[in-house]
Amino acid sequence: MRKAVRELLKQRQQSSEDLLKQVDVKQVGGGRAKDCFNNSVDFAVQNSDRERYKIVSGWLVGEFDREFNGTAIIHHYWNYDTKTKEYIDITPNIDDRDMTYKYVVDTELMAYSQQPHIYEIIDDCVGHSMWYSNGKFSLVTKPFLTQIPVGNCGLGTELFFMDFGGVDKINRALKQMEVA
Repeated sequence: MRKAVRELLKQRQQSSEDLLKQVDVKQVGGGRAKDCFNNSVDFAVQNSDRERYKIVSGWLVGEFDREFNGTAIIHHYWNYDTKTKEYIDITPNIDDRDMTYKYVVDTELMAYSQQPHIYEIIDDCVGHSMWYSNGKFSLVTKPFLTQIPVGNCGLGTELFFMDFGGVDKINRALKQMEVA
């Protein structure tokens, strides 16, 4: 198991009531690039057996990148086939074909983003991703791809859906994280 996967499981499990685990996923393709949430929903809904395919939330954990001294951890959605008992991903691989990813199931991410009072205020059901380097996590925020060190505030689910839409909001969020 990759170090970044071990650390992600350890840190996220402290903030999540749901069990996180690494799983094997069969890459089948056929979906739209960079649209994992809609791909997984469309795939589940368009199947004639509506109960067969479940939507799964979690993380893609890349390989350690020596050049940048860290590991990308990307929030992602895929499906689970209840008939064959296997995980499948129809979203095409990220552009870097040389990179392999490990999948980590984190069901709390989808449960949080689909709450009516949350779903109405977040911009996207796919939350912020992370960067793991030198034993520490940083958020990689959208839309600016700004790295924000997480520090000691933990990896609570709400953190991945916070709005960092500008410098003022980022500074306020950093101050809130210091207080927590």
